Amino acid sequence: MKTIIGEVKGIFSEYGYKKERNSFWKIENDFYKLINFQHGAYGDYLFVNVGLHPVGLPSLYTGKLEIKEKPKEHECIIRQRMEQIVPIPSLEKALTFPTHENIVQDIIFNFPKVETWLKEWGSWENIANTHFDDIEKIISVVPITQKKAYFMLKYYCMIKLGRRSEAEKFLNAYSEENSTMDFTLVDCFLNNLLSEI
Repeated sequence: MKTIIGEVKGIFSEYGYKKERNSFWKIENDFYKLINFQHGAYGDYLFVNVGLHPVGLPSLYTGKLEIKEKPKEHECIIRQRMEQIVPIPSLEKALTFPTHENIVQDIIFNFPKVETWLKEWGSWENIANTHFDDIEKIISVVPITQKKAYFMLKYYCMIKLGRRSEAEKFLNAYSEENSTMDFTLVDCFLNNLLSEI
């Protein structure tokens, strides 16, 4: 995997990403963007994970408030595998590497499309105009909190856009969704954001 990461480093650098271990990251337009190379747990194969997280958005955890500057791939609220964004045959099969000579070329060739996807989702306006059905498959939380996370994300976008009345609507929806779980610390943080508008 190190060889593959070394060979694709150039394309990520061209787009402003910094390397850290098996990942490349950058912050752009107030969104944290992450490309993570993951070694397969049950064999010698590779996943390329793509994460997106608004800067300053808390994680939806019970009993604690956690706002990470650089969340790990599984902590990003929006997450996909590279081959789910753009079809990449060498990544769609649980292939053994490094014998597959096309994987580096496939990643390099297709990364501009992944970057376009990140730009589309890494936009307050685009998320603000998104319905739950359009985003539910890429929101990275346990299913029981998926709608709550969606309302939190929409609320945060409305705060960033300065749209107070819509923000209040989504804060109410967030508060009413799955109200049996204790998100008190996250709730307090989100409520305090309204005073900034």
